[in-house]
Amino acid sequence: YDTIAHHIEELTDENVSDAMVSLNPDNIEIICFKCHNEAHHRFGYKAYKRVYIVHGAPFAGKEDYVNSIAETDDLIVNIERLWAAVKCNRLPDSTKPDALKAIVFGLRDKLYSDIQYRRGKWATAYVIATLPMVGERERLADTLGAELIHIDTDEETCKARAIEKNFSDSEKWITKYFEEYSE
Repeated sequence: YDTIAHHIEELTDENVSDAMVSLNPDNIEIICFKCHNEAHHRFGYKAYKRVYIVHGAPFAGKEDYVNSIAETDDLIVNIERLWAAVKCNRLPDSTKPDALKAIVFGLRDKLYSDIQYRRGKWATAYVIATLPMVGERERLADTLGAELIHIDTDEETCKARAIEKNFSDSEKWITKYFEEYSE
């Protein structure tokens, strides 16, 4: 009495009329209601959502790394993109007006909260950040239930990339990162 016919390939509006999906005995298994709810992530059963904090120096290649592995429905939190979203686009990328700081950090914190409580339909979230201090990295990883990925690029390469992208004023931030970095 506690069983149900479960479609292994889930029925959707697109495939419900396809007999090879909806009526195929090889696509149906008998399972208990609890297992069925868990399989469909219903009533408190949630899909496992992975979270990664991709950290490293400015211009280390964190964003390029994430873009090379992220999929369409993945959530990517990048504070630099948040700054770009809220400030005047005539300003240089390195300009971060103090008047907008609370807005940008509020957006970031809201996204962190969504990640922490696994809100939304994303399967993988990537947080792109510098985080030179080990305590700060580990605290954020614990809060978000995240795995840390360090993009280990040397200081000279980071500075060369900054100059190549016309961010020569970023050299001081790169130097500061390497002075503060701890494992």
